Amino acid sequence: IIFPKGTYKVNNALLFYSNQTLWFEIGAVILQGASIDNLLRTYSESTWGEYDGVHDCLIYGATFDGGTYTTNNTLVGISHAKNIIFERCVFKNAYGNWHNLEINSSYNVKVINCEFEGSRKTGQNGEMLQIDGAGSSSYYPWSNVKIDNTVSEYIDIHGCIFHDSTVVPAIGNHSNMAHKFVRVHDCIFDGLTSSRGALNFVSNMSDIDIYDNTFNGCDIGIGSSGATYYVHDNRFVNVTTAISGTASISHNNMINGSFVA
Repeated sequence: IIFPKGTYKVNNALLFYSNQTLWFEIGAVILQGASIDNLLRTYSESTWGEYDGVHDCLIYGATFDGGTYTTNNTLVGISHAKNIIFERCVFKNAYGNWHNLEINSSYNVKVINCEFEGSRKTGQNGEMLQIDGAGSSSYYPWSNVKIDNTVSEYIDIHGCIFHDSTVVPAIGNHSNMAHKFVRVHDCIFDGLTSSRGALNFVSNMSDIDIYDNTFNGCDIGIGSSGATYYVHDNRFVNVTTAISGTASISHNNMINGSFVA
């Protein structure tokens, strides 16, 4: 499905389905046009559990814009999905305590060369990119989703830019579900001053690999919050605290001009 250049104002969430490519030309914008929970999300059935929902999709080149609305919204959300790619997308003007992108109960998801801004965030649990699971109906800003405690696994976030937030982490979660195999690499975290850190995963998460990123002007680069991290080969510039708490393994990082072996 091709979206030519232009602004598409939506009053209800757009749904996407298995085996689809949504291809947005440069300048194609999905703009929030009403007080809705999502601009785009996976189609769902109440009987679909684990990773049996929408699969094998590419969303390329879109700008998702929450506009000026002041109700909580998650711009884009997926659940019980697998083999999903977001590439060269922009997520901006998500308001309140929800998320720019929510990856929920999903497997093998890639977020590649995307841009996230958090200027309109108001609550610390509204991560720009949240990784979550089907542990409670309250986790979803959409309905008709099976609650079966499915976690998210094999999430790869690379080449992305996160900026313009004094409130929320760029990437994180705030439930104690045991997500695992998360890779965050070759990203830029710029000027993020949330007290939780630019990146913050909570306990029970494991096999988290954070490498080759740049944290610039962040009060806290990584807030470990009890999760199991492997933090290496990152560059921290003008940060107050590079790594808060105790990462499981941390080495080969450059912190404010000093190499830490």
